[in-house]
Amino acid sequence: MASGPKQQEHTPDHLSVPVLDDTTHNLPPIATLSINGQVVPIAEQDTSCHGCYLDCNSDHALTAALEKQKEDNLHISSQCFRKNVHDQQNGGQITCQSALYPSANRMKMYAVDENGDSLLHAAIIMDSEEVSIEYIDMTIDLEMLNLQNNLFQTPLHVAVLTNMLSVVERLVSRNVRIDLQDHHGNTPLHLACTKGNLKIVSVLLESSFLKKTLEKRNADGVTCVHIAALNDHLDVLGILLEKGANVNARESKSGRTVLHFAAETGNVRLLDLLLSCSDVNINAENYDGATALQLSRWHGYGDVIMRCLHNAAMVDKKPESSPE
Repeated sequence: MASGPKQQEHTPDHLSVPVLDDTTHNLPPIATLSINGQVVPIAEQDTSCHGCYLDCNSDHALTAALEKQKEDNLHISSQCFRKNVHDQQNGGQITCQSALYPSANRMKMYAVDENGDSLLHAAIIMDSEEVSIEYIDMTIDLEMLNLQNNLFQTPLHVAVLTNMLSVVERLVSRNVRIDLQDHHGNTPLHLACTKGNLKIVSVLLESSFLKKTLEKRNADGVTCVHIAALNDHLDVLGILLEKGANVNARESKSGRTVLHFAAETGNVRLLDLLLSCSDVNINAENYDGATALQLSRWHGYGDVIMRCLHNAAMVDKKPESSPE
């Protein structure tokens, strides 16, 4: 039997997204099928999440099965094997029948493979929205919807990474936790802000767990506000601030606020947005005692300096209200 192509050893862990890496990489698709030795990519529209592969040993194309998920007479006898590309070892077996037909075996919904993924994780990775939503609706135990795999990713993390808006909406409607963090310390909201997916961010912001999520820091010490600013997703940053995110939050490594980021990079659009916030602290200092104005001078951004000076002057000249 022909085996699928050997993956390169440098392929990173599956479904991880670097938060602060501003470089662009050509990453492999999130999942592929090996059918008679031919590699067929899944979810080609989004290659920013990667590393988890499915290997089907059957002559029957799994893609054809996905299109006929609801046909009761369709029988799939092939088995799908989850692989962790990082160590090239086979994971636990999940049959296509179980993955594509939730009603076929309800008990297996509560099983996990060697990567810690449930069938809901697998259905999302396989880019099957209809089946994923059926799993969500059939799952009574909320803990199963919040189940974290070996990388501490919940189904919501995976749905955000694969841009499955309808699945994110259904999970949030079931009141799953958006504050759970993966092995990089990222919540689903961190990931959505990294990707700049405004629609998914908007859905997550309606969660009852929003308050405890907005100020959470990942392993790099940054909040969602920092991530949106660093990636220049100003539309995302705007709605985060509207929902009560702290514009003066300091990242853990050097104590910079997003205003410091704007000043040291000369990002005038970001600066304009931040200075429109009534509660922004233009005199906030980083751990070295430097303000945004000082940083802008050191980095030679004259227009940024002028905007900061103008804003400071307007604050200083603001007349005090007269006693009645």
